[in-house]
Amino acid sequence: MDITTLNLDSLDAAHVLADATAFEDVDHDRFNGWVARRDEASRIVVESRIEAIGVDPNLRLVWPIDCMPDADPVVAAEWLVDLPLALVDRGGAMGLSLTATGTDLTWELAEAYVRKGLLPPLVVAGSLPTLAGRGQNEPDRILLAACRRTVEWARDRAERAEETVNGLIAERRVDAESPPLSIPRTRVFITPGARAMLHPEDVQACIRRHFAGNWGDLSAGDRAENGRAAREGLRLVSVYHDRYGGKFYVVTEADRSATTCLLPSEY
Repeated sequence: MDITTLNLDSLDAAHVLADATAFEDVDHDRFNGWVARRDEASRIVVESRIEAIGVDPNLRLVWPIDCMPDADPVVAAEWLVDLPLALVDRGGAMGLSLTATGTDLTWELAEAYVRKGLLPPLVVAGSLPTLAGRGQNEPDRILLAACRRTVEWARDRAERAEETVNGLIAERRVDAESPPLSIPRTRVFITPGARAMLHPEDVQACIRRHFAGNWGDLSAGDRAENGRAAREGLRLVSVYHDRYGGKFYVVTEADRSATTCLLPSEY
């Protein structure tokens, strides 16, 4: 598969925080596996086989991968052609397993995820070895760019988590020094853009957080400002992200006549 034709912007971050699990957590020592190779006519051939779990620790690891358990494994494994990896079934949970030992296959793992339309897991992106000849050709440059995006995605999530934690600490400090917040319930509106783009359960949960005085992904300074606005009857603005990373605002007017959920582009 030619990964140089892939659009990096389309790679999904579903497995960025994934890690391998060992076979020790199952009560058998064999698994169903499928490997893909090319025959003499360069046709892709998928072989099904029962693999014995080796003694090498690396061969006992399975990396999670999005693959429907009821999908035809012959079709599902074709994208692994020319990679020393197997698609394995652990009771309906599909994963990737190494088929060779004695060499570092982290580059191959990264390529498998990219072929599947996924950003490589952070633990894979962060452990690419320096190997002679790797990182110089166009496919490897695509892999490095995908790994860079993995790191950027994880850094962004970590920074937002840090802001949230720091904000909660600052908010608790303000709460300890100030009277309890009182935010009356208002009529709630959701703009058409927010309704179309955001997960409805996350919107509802974040609106409840807003009325409870949890301002979401604001900086510590903005959280303190919102606390003052709540006590003094000023406009309140909270910032949240839904489960897909979509950013949105929840705004309560100063006269407490309405609260609106909207996208940044609608603000």
